Amino acid sequence: MNDTTEEPPNPPTDDEAGADREQLPEEQVLSRETLPEGVEYMGDGFTNLDDYFRAELEEHIAAPIHWILKHLDMKAIREQFEAGRYMYLCESSSVYRVTLPDV
Repeated sequence: MNDTTEEPPNPPTDDEAGADREQLPEEQVLSRETLPEGVEYMGDGFTNLDDYFRAELEEHIAAPIHWILKHLDMKAIREQFEAGRYMYLCESSSVYRVTLPDV
């Protein structure tokens, strides 16, 4: 058996780590004015995706039974909306739908 133990590499210094961070692109924020291809603006004023999906369903449910929206399985609702074709995102109270590539 051959004993070839090597010492682990030295961690980067603060200067080296800072240089790596400077090369990273700025965080991209979605804006309905500059959407990339395959991303669709769906609306705004939502605190999360559950609120968006409830609002979408609300228009199809008679007003006297809107109470039922509080009792739905929102994970299952989201899966139905996405159906393996889309991914929904909520950013800064706006909702976007991303078309997933065909596999």
